[in-house]
Amino acid sequence: AMFAPRVAEAAAAGDPAAREILEAAAAELAEAAQSVIRRLDLSGRPYDIVLSVGTFAAVPALAEAVASLLRAPFATVRLLTDEPATGAVQLAMEQLDEPLTAETGAAWIR
Repeated sequence: AMFAPRVAEAAAAGDPAAREILEAAAAELAEAAQSVIRRLDLSGRPYDIVLSVGTFAAVPALAEAVASLLRAPFATVRLLTDEPATGAVQLAMEQLDEPLTAETGAAWIR
């Protein structure tokens, strides 16, 4: 992952080996996601696919390639904009039937 931005730069500059590396990485990541989609039997109803790994933010070409491979009639592919911990806190607050607000969020951080 730490070399991903360099590989992306080389691919953008036309390096065929770098392009092949990015294409293979995108195919593997998309296949892993498709495996989860099949196991959860999500076909036929709307679902989100959230690209949450920092590499997607660092290498937009990889995010675009994976998103392209995962496009489906009911799928919405998007890049995670919040820290993953924020989602964990939000889920915990929902379980407690308390809305996540600036005040309750600040209380969790203390």
